[in-house]
Amino acid sequence: MFLNLDSDRARNRRRILECEYNIVTGAQNFTADTPMSVDSDTVSEDIQLPIIALNDVPQDINANPIEGGKLRLDTVAAQDKFNESRFGVPDTALLAQETPDSGLNTAGKNAKEGFEFPSVVVRKSCSVLELESDEDQLEDEIYREFLAAMKKRDLNLCELAGVGGGEEFSGSILELRELDGELRSVDVLTVTRFLQSSLVIPLKAHMEIVNSEIMKMCLNDLDILGHFESLRNYFLLMDGEFSCYVCDNVFMLLEEVNSPDELLNYQTLHTILDSALCSSAAGADKNADRLSFNVEQIPERFDLYHPNVVSMLNLSYRVEWPLNLILNPETIEQYTNVFKYLVKVRRVSFVLGKSFQLLKECHKQYGKRILGSPQYSRVQLICHKLSHLVNALKNYITSSALLASWDAFRKDLESAESMEDLYRKHTNYIKRILFLCLLNKRSVEFYNNMEEIFKVVLRFYKHLKSKPWRPADKALANAPYVHPRYDQILQDENDFEKLIKYTIYLGNKMYDYGYQKEIHEFIDVININGYYSGSSAVDKDGTK
Repeated sequence: MFLNLDSDRARNRRRILECEYNIVTGAQNFTADTPMSVDSDTVSEDIQLPIIALNDVPQDINANPIEGGKLRLDTVAAQDKFNESRFGVPDTALLAQETPDSGLNTAGKNAKEGFEFPSVVVRKSCSVLELESDEDQLEDEIYREFLAAMKKRDLNLCELAGVGGGEEFSGSILELRELDGELRSVDVLTVTRFLQSSLVIPLKAHMEIVNSEIMKMCLNDLDILGHFESLRNYFLLMDGEFSCYVCDNVFMLLEEVNSPDELLNYQTLHTILDSALCSSAAGADKNADRLSFNVEQIPERFDLYHPNVVSMLNLSYRVEWPLNLILNPETIEQYTNVFKYLVKVRRVSFVLGKSFQLLKECHKQYGKRILGSPQYSRVQLICHKLSHLVNALKNYITSSALLASWDAFRKDLESAESMEDLYRKHTNYIKRILFLCLLNKRSVEFYNNMEEIFKVVLRFYKHLKSKPWRPADKALANAPYVHPRYDQILQDENDFEKLIKYTIYLGNKMYDYGYQKEIHEFIDVININGYYSGSSAVDKDGTK
């Protein structure tokens, strides 16, 4: 390859470099230990010290003799020398040799250290190149000594953590040995305390501040305590006026309507609900507008003598974010289960009230003559037995399950420190109610037995209502009054006594095993003075 370096452009370039920058480009190059010397156009096999010889032979800018005004470069020899080097890298780079003086002799002997720039112009669009100062080099030297000392002493992670960060590591060997002994004496418990002091304590303080603000939002902005009271009044029927108005109107319409559609519609149900809210103190509750009725499905007909006749009717309570983080759908569903059970008990109590009303109307209709009837007295006694059980159950639910759980919940809320505490304590509160109302899985047998008792009560009401009272013998003026379904009523009494005795047995068993201590109060009330402890036979004529 031949290059013409004696053109006008090349000469003008050399003149500018010599005049303006004092750069001599015509001096001879002394590079002697490179694969291809610039002194000649051939590969130098034997490297020798260059001899400066000034002659009158014409030379180019690279100090090579000019042959016909062209510069000849032997690229084939340079490629062979390049292939002989290891990995294509010159031996000078592999041996980390410093650049020889001949490599810096581009500007001549007087400019050996490189180019001199009178000023440096920094453009706004370019980044400033920062050179390492002597101070940075000193810091690097100290850092290298520090790493060498750590590697030599084989310190572990705990020992490295003990060295103060950002401080200069210096000192004599004696000081290093003392430091080594102190670091090796650090045990795991000490490191744990250090981590607790540096991480756990600040994190805990930060969490306390965050939880405090969240609690202020829940108590002041969301008024979570007001929602708890509203759910208690509506779903747990603790507002007497509201619960009586809703239950009584639903139960009365239950027997009056011809089809379930007449009761289970939006207009009828919400008329009952709005009237109950307006006629009670619940109307002043700001959460009353969140309440509504929800019907799961409409049956073909009502089975009036089944305990779950209104099980498809539920209360609904509307909640939004972030209130639903505490009052989530699962919690509202648990409230709904308690509401269904309480309505069921209210339905049985309502039926017994209707039974007493039927007996009272018979007294008004037939006068004192019916009071002398043995069957009438027996039916009155049976009705009182059934009523005693239902009233004992209602009192147990109200006192032990609802009121006691609410008082314990209010005291437990005093120690709440976060939203998680509110959710957990409220969940424990509603689970406690389900447990005391015997609505959990482990109380299924007791619950089913109470369900059978409710069926007996409803069947008793059905038999009593089905036929009117009449004289035993119409020919006799003082003939006692009898009931056409008296035999079925006595059978209901026998079934009730069997079930109540089994209920007492289950309750005592639950108490003895320590599963539920509160059930013992209910058992003592229904078996007062050991009434059901002994066996008794009931004759059809109403005598024992």
